[in-house]
Amino acid sequence: MVASLAGLAIPSIFEGIFISPRIKYFSGCMSMAEVMGRLYGKYYRIITGVLGIIDSVCMIGMGLFVFSSVCESILHINPIFGVIIGEIIFSIYTAHGGIKAVVATDVLQFIALIVAVRDKRSLYIKIADRLHNLRTISHKDPYNQLKKAEETILFYLPLAEQLEMKSAAEEMRSISIMVLNGDGDGGK
Repeated sequence: MVASLAGLAIPSIFEGIFISPRIKYFSGCMSMAEVMGRLYGKYYRIITGVLGIIDSVCMIGMGLFVFSSVCESILHINPIFGVIIGEIIFSIYTAHGGIKAVVATDVLQFIALIVAVRDKRSLYIKIADRLHNLRTISHKDPYNQLKKAEETILFYLPLAEQLEMKSAAEEMRSISIMVLNGDGDGGK
């Protein structure tokens, strides 16, 4: 339990101390490949982009493999058909829902987290992480700023208030309202 909390807390602390103060240098970068290109040049940008594509293909492949395995076990169908069915479902889900589908998935995962969590300390870490994200929100594109602000108002703010984290709740509310009112410098 302590190890899992440390695994959540240590990267956030590291990011807050070492990475966040330097993030202004990467303003305008939309991907890790662009960050690597700015730091090390075009060659490393290309390598990072290719590795990112390979990572995405592997993640999609693993998702399809799991889906086909479940279809094989439950429906007793050929795994190849499971992959085809899974790809059709994933494609329709993504194409039809777009970013809304991604947000809906985030909400479901958040609700599952709340239901599954018996120890409030991990919720405190989740609130602290969201507060950090809001403090650096000006480095995100406007669409993601709005998405994060809306999520915060709908889910994280009530949770912070329920956990009696008044100062965190006030700061999250203030930044979120500034972003929702069109002030793109909400986290500065």
